[in-house]
Amino acid sequence: MVGLLQLDPSTLGHTALQFSNISIGRVLGRGRFCTAFESTLASVASSGSVVAKVFHSYHDSVMKCEKGVLITLAQHNVGNVPHYEADEKSSCGEFNVLVVSPLGEVVLPIRGGSRTVGEHWATLVMTLQRTHGLGIAHRDVKPGNIFVTEDRIILNDWGS
Repeated sequence: MVGLLQLDPSTLGHTALQFSNISIGRVLGRGRFCTAFESTLASVASSGSVVAKVFHSYHDSVMKCEKGVLITLAQHNVGNVPHYEADEKSSCGEFNVLVVSPLGEVVLPIRGGSRTVGEHWATLVMTLQRTHGLGIAHRDVKPGNIFVTEDRIILNDWGS
Protein backbone atom coordinates (compact mmCIF):
# COMPACT_ATOMS: atom_id res chain seq x y z
CA MET A 1 0.00 0.00 0.00
CA VAL A 2 1.32 3.39 -0.92
CA GLY A 3 0.55 6.11 1.56
CA LEU A 4 1.72 9.66 1.93
CA LEU A 5 2.76 9.19 5.53
CA GLN A 6 4.53 11.98 7.34
CA LEU A 7 7.41 9.97 8.79
CA ASP A 8 11.09 10.77 8.92
CA PRO A 9 14.05 8.63 7.75
CA SER A 10 14.84 7.61 11.33
CA THR A 11 11.96 5.14 11.06
CA LEU A 12 14.39 2.91 9.15
CA GLY A 13 16.28 2.34 12.36
CA HIS A 14 19.12 4.80 11.78
CA THR A 15 18.87 8.45 12.74
CA ALA A 16 21.60 9.69 10.39
CA LEU A 17 20.41 8.39 7.03
CA GLN A 18 22.57 10.60 4.80
CA PHE A 19 23.62 10.37 1.19
CA SER A 20 25.95 12.78 -0.58
CA ASN A 21 23.74 13.50 -3.62
CA ILE A 22 20.26 12.61 -2.38
CA SER A 23 17.99 14.49 0.01
CA ILE A 24 15.51 12.13 1.64
CA GLY A 25 11.97 13.43 2.20
CA ARG A 26 8.69 11.90 3.30
CA VAL A 27 7.88 8.20 3.21
CA LEU A 28 5.81 7.14 0.21
CA GLY A 29 5.50 3.47 1.12
CA ARG A 30 7.15 0.41 2.58
CA GLY A 31 7.88 -2.84 0.84
CA ARG A 32 9.34 -6.16 1.81
CA PHE A 33 12.94 -5.08 1.11
CA CYS A 34 12.94 -1.27 1.12
CA THR A 35 11.22 1.95 2.09
CA ALA A 36 10.39 4.46 -0.66
CA PHE A 37 10.91 8.17 0.01
CA GLU A 38 10.05 11.26 -1.97
CA SER A 39 13.49 12.76 -2.58
CA THR A 40 15.57 15.17 -4.61
CA LEU A 41 18.86 14.64 -6.42
CA ALA A 42 21.70 17.15 -6.33
CA SER A 43 23.78 15.76 -9.18
CA VAL A 44 21.26 14.49 -11.74
CA ALA A 45 19.31 16.89 -13.92
CA SER A 46 15.75 15.86 -13.06
CA SER A 47 12.76 18.06 -12.75
CA GLY A 48 11.04 17.88 -9.41
CA SER A 49 11.19 15.05 -6.95
CA VAL A 50 12.33 11.49 -7.50
CA VAL A 51 11.70 8.29 -5.57
CA ALA A 52 14.56 7.00 -3.43
CA LYS A 53 14.18 3.34 -2.53
CA VAL A 54 16.31 2.77 0.58
CA PHE A 55 17.47 -0.80 1.18
CA HIS A 56 19.32 -2.10 4.23
CA SER A 57 22.76 -3.29 3.09
CA TYR A 58 21.81 -6.94 3.58
CA HIS A 59 19.24 -6.52 0.78
CA ASP A 60 21.90 -5.30 -1.65
CA SER A 61 21.24 -8.17 -4.08
CA VAL A 62 17.57 -7.16 -4.40
CA MET A 63 18.58 -3.56 -5.16
CA LYS A 64 21.12 -4.70 -7.76
CA CYS A 65 18.49 -6.92 -9.39
CA GLU A 66 16.01 -4.05 -9.66
CA LYS A 67 18.69 -1.70 -10.99
CA GLY A 68 19.66 -4.22 -13.67
CA VAL A 69 16.06 -4.77 -14.74
CA LEU A 70 15.34 -1.02 -14.94
CA ILE A 71 18.46 -0.43 -17.03
CA THR A 72 17.50 -3.26 -19.39
CA LEU A 73 13.94 -1.97 -19.74
CA ALA A 74 15.25 1.53 -20.53
CA GLN A 75 17.65 0.13 -23.16
CA HIS A 76 14.64 -1.46 -24.86
CA ASN A 77 12.49 1.69 -24.53
CA VAL A 78 9.85 0.00 -22.40
CA GLY A 79 7.45 2.62 -21.13
CA ASN A 80 5.27 2.71 -18.05
CA VAL A 81 8.08 1.65 -15.71
CA PRO A 82 10.30 3.79 -13.46
CA HIS A 83 13.65 4.87 -14.89
CA TYR A 84 16.92 4.28 -13.07
CA GLU A 85 18.64 7.56 -12.17
CA ALA A 86 21.35 6.76 -9.61
CA ASP A 87 22.37 4.62 -6.68
CA GLU A 88 24.50 5.34 -3.66
CA LYS A 89 25.63 3.91 -0.31
CA SER A 90 24.78 5.85 2.86
CA SER A 91 27.51 7.70 4.74
CA CYS A 92 27.42 5.04 7.49
CA GLY A 93 27.56 2.20 4.95
CA GLU A 94 24.48 0.58 6.47
CA PHE A 95 21.99 1.51 3.72
CA ASN A 96 21.92 1.59 -0.07
CA VAL A 97 19.60 3.72 -2.14
CA LEU A 98 18.23 3.22 -5.65
CA VAL A 99 16.84 6.40 -7.21
CA VAL A 100 14.20 6.22 -9.92
CA SER A 101 12.77 8.97 -12.10
CA PRO A 102 9.84 11.16 -11.12
CA LEU A 103 6.48 9.44 -11.12
CA GLY A 104 4.46 12.62 -11.36
CA GLU A 105 1.47 13.31 -9.15
CA VAL A 106 0.14 9.94 -8.00
CA VAL A 107 -3.61 9.38 -8.02
CA LEU A 108 -4.72 6.53 -5.76
CA PRO A 109 -6.34 4.17 -6.52
CA ILE A 110 -6.99 4.03 -10.27
CA ARG A 111 -9.57 6.76 -10.68
CA GLY A 112 -9.74 10.15 -12.22
CA GLY A 113 -7.30 11.42 -14.77
CA SER A 114 -7.71 11.88 -18.47
CA ARG A 115 -7.59 8.16 -19.30
CA THR A 116 -10.22 5.56 -18.54
CA VAL A 117 -9.58 2.58 -16.27
CA GLY A 118 -9.81 0.31 -19.34
CA GLU A 119 -7.11 2.31 -21.14
CA HIS A 120 -4.83 2.08 -18.10
CA TRP A 121 -5.32 -1.69 -17.84
CA ALA A 122 -4.69 -2.16 -21.57
CA THR A 123 -1.44 -0.20 -21.16
CA LEU A 124 -0.45 -2.34 -18.17
CA VAL A 125 -1.08 -5.55 -20.13
CA MET A 126 0.97 -4.27 -23.08
CA THR A 127 3.82 -3.34 -20.71
CA LEU A 128 3.79 -6.85 -19.23
CA GLN A 129 3.70 -8.42 -22.71
CA ARG A 130 6.69 -6.32 -23.73
CA THR A 131 8.73 -7.19 -20.63
CA HIS A 132 7.87 -10.88 -20.92
CA GLY A 133 9.04 -10.73 -24.54
CA LEU A 134 12.41 -9.56 -23.17
CA GLY A 135 12.48 -12.49 -20.75
CA ILE A 136 11.70 -10.30 -17.72
CA ALA A 137 8.85 -11.28 -15.39
CA HIS A 138 7.59 -8.88 -12.74
CA ARG A 139 6.56 -11.58 -10.20
CA ASP A 140 4.70 -9.17 -7.90
CA VAL A 141 1.95 -7.41 -9.85
CA LYS A 142 -0.49 -6.10 -7.26
CA PRO A 143 -2.37 -2.84 -6.64
CA GLY A 144 0.35 -1.54 -4.30
CA ASN A 145 2.90 -1.71 -7.14
CA ILE A 146 0.73 0.10 -9.69
CA PHE A 147 0.84 3.90 -9.71
CA VAL A 148 -1.46 6.06 -11.78
CA THR A 149 -0.64 9.63 -12.72
CA GLU A 150 -2.95 12.00 -14.52
CA ASP A 151 -2.18 10.42 -17.88
CA ARG A 152 -0.21 7.19 -17.40
CA ILE A 153 0.12 4.02 -15.40
CA ILE A 154 3.46 2.93 -13.93
CA LEU A 155 4.35 -0.59 -12.82
CA ASN A 156 6.82 -0.32 -9.96
CA ASP A 157 8.94 -2.71 -7.85
CA TRP A 158 11.02 -4.72 -10.31
CA GLY A 159 13.35 -6.22 -7.71
CA SER A 160 11.35 -9.23 -6.57
